[in-house]
Amino acid sequence: MYHFEGDFRRRPLQSLRGASIKAEKEALVQHAQSERQKRQDQRKRVFSATVIQAFIRGSLVRIAVKREQRRIYDSLQAGLVKPDAAVLVDMLRRFELFFTADVDSQRLIALCQLLLKHRTLLADEVFRRPQESCHWFNRLLHICCSNILHVLPSSQPIAIQLRMLEVFTGEEGYIDQEEPRGSFKHRAVITLLEKVLQFLIAKNYFLCLREVLCAKVPASLEQSARPPSAIASTILDLISKSVSLAVNSNNAEFRRRTFILMCQEFFVNPLPEQVSQFLLPAFAAQQDFPYSMLLQSLLGDGRLSVSVASPWLLYSVLVLGRGCIRRGEEQTLLNFVHVLCYLSPTLHAYSHSSSRSKVESSDSSDEDTMTVDEEQGVDLKSPTVVIGQCLEMLNENVLVEMLLDMLDCHTDSLTMTAFYKICYSIMGSSHMNSVRSHRLLSTLAFRPVFLRQLWRSVRGMATPTITGLRTLLVQLLSRGLQPEQRDAERIVPQLSLFCALYSISLLTLHDDEFYEDAGSSRSTSMAFSLQELVHVTQTLRDVSLGLLELTHPQTVHQSYLRALSSVGKDCSASNTAQNIQRWCDMFKMVSQLVRQLYARDTRRSFCSSGHWLAQNLVLQADRPKQLFQHYQAGSLRNGATKNSRLRQSVGVADAADLPPLSVTEARNLTVLTELPFVVPFEDRVKIFQQLIISDKEENHREHDSFSIGPAINVLIRRNYLYEDAFEKLSPENEPNLKLRMRIQLVNFAGLDEAGIDGGGIFREFLSELLKTCFDPNRGFFRTTHKRLLYSNPQASVLFDNFKRHYYFIGRMLGKALYENMLVEIPFAGFFLAKILSKHSSDVDINHLASLDPLMYKNLLYLKTYEGEVAELGLDFTVVNNELGATQIEELMPGGGDILVTEANRIRYMHLLADYKLNRQVSE
Repeated sequence: MYHFEGDFRRRPLQSLRGASIKAEKEALVQHAQSERQKRQDQRKRVFSATVIQAFIRGSLVRIAVKREQRRIYDSLQAGLVKPDAAVLVDMLRRFELFFTADVDSQRLIALCQLLLKHRTLLADEVFRRPQESCHWFNRLLHICCSNILHVLPSSQPIAIQLRMLEVFTGEEGYIDQEEPRGSFKHRAVITLLEKVLQFLIAKNYFLCLREVLCAKVPASLEQSARPPSAIASTILDLISKSVSLAVNSNNAEFRRRTFILMCQEFFVNPLPEQVSQFLLPAFAAQQDFPYSMLLQSLLGDGRLSVSVASPWLLYSVLVLGRGCIRRGEEQTLLNFVHVLCYLSPTLHAYSHSSSRSKVESSDSSDEDTMTVDEEQGVDLKSPTVVIGQCLEMLNENVLVEMLLDMLDCHTDSLTMTAFYKICYSIMGSSHMNSVRSHRLLSTLAFRPVFLRQLWRSVRGMATPTITGLRTLLVQLLSRGLQPEQRDAERIVPQLSLFCALYSISLLTLHDDEFYEDAGSSRSTSMAFSLQELVHVTQTLRDVSLGLLELTHPQTVHQSYLRALSSVGKDCSASNTAQNIQRWCDMFKMVSQLVRQLYARDTRRSFCSSGHWLAQNLVLQADRPKQLFQHYQAGSLRNGATKNSRLRQSVGVADAADLPPLSVTEARNLTVLTELPFVVPFEDRVKIFQQLIISDKEENHREHDSFSIGPAINVLIRRNYLYEDAFEKLSPENEPNLKLRMRIQLVNFAGLDEAGIDGGGIFREFLSELLKTCFDPNRGFFRTTHKRLLYSNPQASVLFDNFKRHYYFIGRMLGKALYENMLVEIPFAGFFLAKILSKHSSDVDINHLASLDPLMYKNLLYLKTYEGEVAELGLDFTVVNNELGATQIEELMPGGGDILVTEANRIRYMHLLADYKLNRQVSE
């Protein structure tokens, strides 16, 4: 084929609508796309204009229709002389069609007055046309509610609208009181009322009532079940009628929705005074309040039905349950327990962050940290205040006894799991303090059967793995594996609760009961035998070590998390701050119990040799100096001392200035400070020696044998050994005792003793100085009946600056350890335990035997005393007779007025032991 121009044409040419043949292809494509976009934009503009025009035309038509209907309504109202049912219905229908809140408020009031006056005429229409009348009343009452909300901020009256709601939501608005129940008219009215209330409740009916209650009823009320005003009585009546109709209805969904929406509007959000001081007491005072049905509605299909669980809802449930829960109503009590299971975590969630710092700084305090300020006793808008009120109600004797009775009768796994969660939430952040102060927890702590059942539940919890097998959750924790969120929510409450309760139980067991001495019957207070305790301690030891990997997690690659998610594992919250904090709290609980059991084993062994050593723990402390610096910086930051000069003297830097620890080093530091006994003693000695060697290198002590380098030169008189050493080796004169020390002694004649200190004179000086320091005649220490040393409680009376003396003695003892000197000081068992322990709870009542065996024996006698304890005449005071002066100290505020009874004798024993072992010695 050839062109007309004579060229050979190899392929057919396509026309591009007159475009130049020389145009680029990309430009043509872009031009086509732009033209297409213009056409699409034009279609959108045309469509939008059509919609806007249709809306405007519709609005104009509606305005015209409303104007016409309003004109006809006004003419009907003006010509109304003797109203009949047809005219009223016609007016009602037209009014609902044109009503506008800003224009027709007065017409609404006039129509409501007319309908209230001639409501008997409407009653006939209800029975004649039930479907249409239901629609009329739905619309009219909804208009009344909307109008109330519209005019409520202003001063316009709402009495007529409230009267409409009061009349036409009850039977008296349609039939006479003489009408027999069960008749045709009565059934028709009940059906109508159910439909009307269903419609109103779905349209924020309870919101309208709450706003009226808060706006029209004055605040600052005294708590009373009697209505303070007529409007308050009307609101209470409207709510009660709605609840009563829902209770008697056969429609279960209507019944459930009524209770749920009522709770969401009145009880879920912070409670105003009108609700807390009037509405709740009024409901609680009603003898026929359907509390059981309320609980069933809240539970729904096995989970909480309300959208948000809050402490205010928990408070409302507890207040209403005070008068409604009675003994013998097992199903109501079971529902109550399950509702508490869902609501009680709000106690922990709201109080966790605010109370953590207080709990960590006052572990030895025996007062409950969650108290209610008396000045804010009625301000239930504060979460802290309402949580305190909830804890007080959960601590009431009647409720605690009913819960304990239910626990004896219902031992199914579902009920027990709910009960465990409630106890864990009550325990909250202040674990030990809450157990001591709460009746329910303190009672459960002394129930061996409950503790055994709780431990079996903890040991039996398992989860399916990727391979389909089931793995115990305690094994996952022992391996340091992160459980899924739902598994963590199962294991954490129960294991933490077990550790807290069993720790309190161990504190009250003396050694005869614990070890089951020969000649004594098996103690009923022992939850486990010694053989069972061996397995318990092994499991808890492994769990505490596994929790270290969760508290200090390694960085996990995202591909690994995606691989776990592909097989259905939830990894969304594996390393969040909240999740890590949960494992830290749990490690604190478990490690505390492990330390208590280890302390028992050290006093008298019940485990085999090497039982406490971790088999798979490899402690690589190749940088002990760095570990020690981080530990000391953390101790000083937590309040050990604030003296900057002292910080420089011991060579302590701020934690921010130190090089960061690796994850492994952080775990090693935690093991050495919290669970040192899981590491062999030889390894700990090596770490200590490495620490001293590295520290000496930093202080230029590598040339000690050549007597060169910096040193401390001190002149000491033998007959004033302690006085000279206290003055010349004080932190102000010698802040750094790590340097080599050269001593020049002056004999009793005042002459310098011959010889050069090559180390021997210093060791002699330090040995004699420590003997002088711990001499009971000097007054800093006293001796027990076995000639064992402990700090003198009266040192503050003998010496004005006694704290500086104790600090000096501690420095000298540390210097002996630093120089690898063997010092034989017979410390009492309880005093040594106080020095070595980080927590005051590590010193329990059994250590009292090493201080005052007679008092310890008397306290054990009081524990097992079978007579009337009140007849012994004891109170919560202790008498001190020191230095010829008799002084009475109270063990708790107002202790002189509190008699020791059978119910509080355990508390008295612990307070007295705590005073002798902790408070008196610390003073």
